[in-house]
Amino acid sequence: KLFYEQGFKSALDTLEIMGKINDLLLKKVALQTSQNQILIRIRRLTNINSITEIKIPDDFLVIRSISELELNQNSLQENYNIALLKYYKNNLTLTKEIHKSAFYPHIYGFGSFHYGKPGINFMGNDWQDFWIAGVSLKFNLWSWNKDKKQIQIDNFNLKQLEYSKLELERNKNIQISQMKEKLSGLKQQLQITENNFLEKKEKYNLTSEQWTAGQKSTIDVLAAEQELTNAELIIKQIKFEYLSLYQKVLFELNKFKWE
Repeated sequence: KLFYEQGFKSALDTLEIMGKINDLLLKKVALQTSQNQILIRIRRLTNINSITEIKIPDDFLVIRSISELELNQNSLQENYNIALLKYYKNNLTLTKEIHKSAFYPHIYGFGSFHYGKPGINFMGNDWQDFWIAGVSLKFNLWSWNKDKKQIQIDNFNLKQLEYSKLELERNKNIQISQMKEKLSGLKQQLQITENNFLEKKEKYNLTSEQWTAGQKSTIDVLAAEQELTNAELIIKQIKFEYLSLYQKVLFELNKFKWE
């Protein structure tokens, strides 16, 4: 506007500048609204109402290497869903052993020491000490078929859990491999966009110099600046997507922080 008032630029340039400013203001309001919504969710999750801003440690903004995400059979065992299936399997195995014990007779032994008057000799009038011991045998002859069917049910459930675990491991392997492949693609995109940013920055500097020399208009400078801004935004978007996806892989491996 200052250049327009001094007679160097046209009213069209001023309108173009004001339009760009309004666009930026709209984006700023939208981003601020999104941040406030995130803060509300964070306060609710943490039950800390004093949180007023979001600060991300620098370590979380470092683009980590994909090679750090080693995927093997042992690492998948730490996955929450797989570990849960292992717990169910162990629990069912113990239940099966309890049901299996019904096939065998239950033998109980007992013993006790007594000192009393009268003792074993009820006709006597003396204090006597004595032991009472015995063995109890319990064997259900009429429930074998029922117990056998219960064992069959337990075996079926164990096999079903094992198949579910193997299927889950296979799906997790595929899922994590796909995410790692996408991380690789995002890493390549990031390199390309960073090179593009350097080119847009060089273009903006040249356009600014030409504008100073009167060879370019304000609209040309604004266009070059917008291209530079867009290139920078694309870099940030790719970084955000990369870091978010990287964190998802860590979660699948039951790792909740950078290591």
